[in-house]
Amino acid sequence: MSDQVEVKELKAPAGTSPQGAEVPVRFRLADERKSKTVKFTLQLRDLEGKDHNIKGYFTIGFYDDGTPGEVFISTGKTGEDLRGFANSWAIGISMLLQYGIPPEKIYAKFAHQRFQPNGISGVPAVPIAKSLVDLVVRWMEAHLPPTATYSSTVDKEWAGIVEEVTSG
Repeated sequence: MSDQVEVKELKAPAGTSPQGAEVPVRFRLADERKSKTVKFTLQLRDLEGKDHNIKGYFTIGFYDDGTPGEVFISTGKTGEDLRGFANSWAIGISMLLQYGIPPEKIYAKFAHQRFQPNGISGVPAVPIAKSLVDLVVRWMEAHLPPTATYSSTVDKEWAGIVEEVTSG
């Protein structure tokens, strides 16, 4: 597809860092943009073994071309650990997307991460989530078109892409 971004990864020589590379460019979303909000429920077991339903919403904001550019998560009360973690993680993912990291790279790193809250989500695309992070990235992967092509075997392995080998 012509609208896909080619992803290349370089191995840094010892003693170097990306600080000398080209300055990354952040592409902020338009002030008015399309988004999709999804309601979820996950389960959290406290230290006494009691299960609690954790309810919330996540919202994915889109660029005009339909690619994701931001993530918001609303759950719990202000000051709660889960809310603080969820908001911080969503800001980090939004920054990665706005600096051009292909969503597939994010999905590959965060899908199937297992921690609480987790369980039955109430979200048809991801009926059982291993964590809130897993729920969000697997929903995105199920609903959003691919945006990247991978230029090397190393890139494909990093993204978790397995190619079938056929012999002629």
